[in-house]
Amino acid sequence: MVCSGNLAAMQSRNPNIVRQINEWQPLRASRNEDPLNWEAFRAHQRAMAVQRGDPNPDYYDPGAEPPQVFCNYRTPGPGPGPGPGPDGDNIMKQITDFVTANPLIVGGVVLLLLLMKGRR
Repeated sequence: MVCSGNLAAMQSRNPNIVRQINEWQPLRASRNEDPLNWEAFRAHQRAMAVQRGDPNPDYYDPGAEPPQVFCNYRTPGPGPGPGPGPDGDNIMKQITDFVTANPLIVGGVVLLLLLMKGRR
């Protein structure tokens, strides 16, 4: 699977897409369905728009290619935590992917830390 979808473009149409991916994939896995089936996720997004009565459900179609955050899903492995993903346990890649996918959260944390430092 090529994971070259533009997450920023997807978020401009649907700011909640990362949350929706993070909810949808574990649900699929819990039903023994493929959590990495991008076409099924796209169909789900359109179906949710139809259910809300949106006049243009295709607007919420995230596109043909999944973003990296979708491809990074790890099904739980044996033991207490998630199993290694396709990149192993490369923590720097995971941090980079999180920062890329969540710039507002990271920026807010940095700002909070700077403000706290200024109060000392």
